Amino acid sequence: MKKNLKPTLKNIASQLGVSTATISNAFNKPDQLSAKLRDAILQYCEEVGYLGPSMATRSLRTGKTGAYGIILSDDLSQSLMNPVANQFLSAIAAVFDEQHVNMLLLASDPQNYLVNQIDTLADGFIVYGQPKDSRILIRLEKQNKPIVTVDFAYKDYPSINIDNHDATYRIAKYAIEKSQASIIHPVVLGLHLMRDNHSTSIDHNKLFNPLESISRCRLEGYKQALEEANIELTEQSIWQIEPYEERIIKTIIRGIISATEPVNLLLCMSDKIAIRCFRSGSRVTNQHT
Repeated sequence: MKKNLKPTLKNIASQLGVSTATISNAFNKPDQLSAKLRDAILQYCEEVGYLGPSMATRSLRTGKTGAYGIILSDDLSQSLMNPVANQFLSAIAAVFDEQHVNMLLLASDPQNYLVNQIDTLADGFIVYGQPKDSRILIRLEKQNKPIVTVDFAYKDYPSINIDNHDATYRIAKYAIEKSQASIIHPVVLGLHLMRDNHSTSIDHNKLFNPLESISRCRLEGYKQALEEANIELTEQSIWQIEPYEERIIKTIIRGIISATEPVNLLLCMSDKIAIRCFRSGSRVTNQHT
């Protein structure tokens, strides 16, 4: 390339005597070129320090960036420590690798987007878990891009779910049948039951509704099984655990153990919470997740 000539798409094409579309295809549509021509173009670009067509420029022309936003219901730091979320992200990454597209991890706090609007770069969104702030979903809708929800349903958008109500109903029913106690005193340790972001016994008026929260669906499954067995479950016996801190779970378990009527059935909505309960030295008779 001529001295002081900036390595741009247009300049590279001029130096190699090909069209700008050919240079762009070398990076974005390799199947459109012969292997020999593509290798020659990429080698020359590497020599002159050209990294390929600008994403911003391409997005203005095509309306696509090749990146898809993954909206996480927890903070990024919490999500990356969650083994289930890690498996979920790994599975998505495997598909993205095959399709040669990129993943854009996005937190569920709308304040993150007020300054840089980074979410607008995404070609579409996968929303993993019900966002605690409904403004997130409203913001995504306004972009008129594909949206897929996971572990919750939202309007008419495609969603990926299991029957959480039936699953927890069966779990609770099994636990009740296996219990040897004449009177069962249950406690439920749940996740994301309310918009309040702290650990507390629940306030029924603040609960998510079953249509917007898988945790609420799980709670209703537990409640149905307990009601059928004539076992009382008070609001004081249902706890939201936020975040997954061992110290907080230990404090709750101590309260359970010191209660007038010791708990003999502990229903956990997460393997992680159940493991923390075991590690805390809980003397609860039965624990089920």
